[in-house]
Amino acid sequence: TIAGPHGHVPGTEEIWTKVSNGPSIMQIGSEIRQWRPNMAMMAPPNGHTVHAAINTSNSIQYWFYFAQFPPPPNQPGRGGNAGRGQAGRGNQPPSFPQAALARATVAGKPLSSLPADAYKW
Repeated sequence: TIAGPHGHVPGTEEIWTKVSNGPSIMQIGSEIRQWRPNMAMMAPPNGHTVHAAINTSNSIQYWFYFAQFPPPPNQPGRGGNAGRGQAGRGNQPPSFPQAALARATVAGKPLSSLPADAYKW
């Protein structure tokens, strides 16, 4: 079984993480690699590089998939001609993987309320 090689429009961020056992391979561009459990692949967001998942076993395989697609080009203020210039280069929102990581990270808490230098000997 193969999810045929395909690309996406530029700016599409798509990630596949293999969660099941069993042999499978991935294709990214002209590269073909073994795809082991807990390995992830991010499809290059350049709109040109094809990618595919290939199940080489006789059993069902599972992947965790998440993606963010760019807004339609005519949506005001979101990358189209309408609203152009509203967001400068430095004001771009974080990429989807960066935002997902920030949302998934739990802020640390100090182990003690004592000042940082209280444990100097």
